[in-house]
Amino acid sequence: MSEDGKDLGVYVSGIKKVSKLAMFMCCWPGCLAVMYDRERIGLIQIKDVRKNNDTALWLKVVRKAPCHLLKENLARYRRRKVSITPKPLWKRIWAHYPLFHVAEGMNPVMATFWTMMNVVGNGWKKMWYVKKQK
Repeated sequence: MSEDGKDLGVYVSGIKKVSKLAMFMCCWPGCLAVMYDRERIGLIQIKDVRKNNDTALWLKVVRKAPCHLLKENLARYRRRKVSITPKPLWKRIWAHYPLFHVAEGMNPVMATFWTMMNVVGNGWKKMWYVKKQK
């Protein structure tokens, strides 16, 4: 929805079952409506990164159990001008590097590789799974 609450008519879906590789390629679950069984998965702790903390958490969770996306739309996301998400595309891309380097503890080469793979995965998601509703 827009900042003033107007429905923008955009629906984001995704793949049905998210594997570890799929999660490295793209953060499939939205951060608004995710649940996991702590008794089954256990306590998950992540290193603090300024952005993408939700993705850092899901990367840890998907190592212990697959993630399944539901068809139902469980939440609405409000687009805001003062969002923490950087506006220029290159800044949004660069914000993923600490996710892999700091939160995942990857060396700079691997962190750069997965940052670029994440660009590909997010492009795929936008092409096939972000739909304008009529």
